[in-house]
Amino acid sequence: MGKNRFIYIDIANIIATFFVLELHSSQAFFYIKSGTNLYLQTKLIQVIFIPAVLLFFMISGAMLLDYRNRQSTSMFLRKRFFRVVIPFICWSILWYVFDIFWTANPGPMRHTDPSVVDFIQGMILNNINNIFWFFYVIIALYLVTPIFSQLAIAKKIIFYLR
Repeated sequence: MGKNRFIYIDIANIIATFFVLELHSSQAFFYIKSGTNLYLQTKLIQVIFIPAVLLFFMISGAMLLDYRNRQSTSMFLRKRFFRVVIPFICWSILWYVFDIFWTANPGPMRHTDPSVVDFIQGMILNNINNIFWFFYVIIALYLVTPIFSQLAIAKKIIFYLR
């Protein structure tokens, strides 16, 4: 265990993971006829457990604000680039190629005229695989974390000056 372990963060991670499992178990909501019992049950599950990914974002933000105590900003961004951006690009390429020959739901968007330009546009507009929406948000979070981290430090300084 790390020296700065926060039990409430671990509990929030467990809850968020359970929420994600519930969301994935209720995918029928998007494909079945409305008004049926199964539709209403899956809609209820979707409504209750939709905060799953938001919980993960909040946990990430809370745990990243003090990154300056552990590493430089360039190291922070470099690590996130290799952990998130590279896998995002690789998975997008795989899904794009998959979509040229097959289809799956939920996920890939149809690409009837595949090309490098179409792929780039798809990446920019989240039209490779709609379930990759969270990559855009987490990358944005990583990009603004150095600013938020500095604001958190400045707020502490202002608080202590009062």
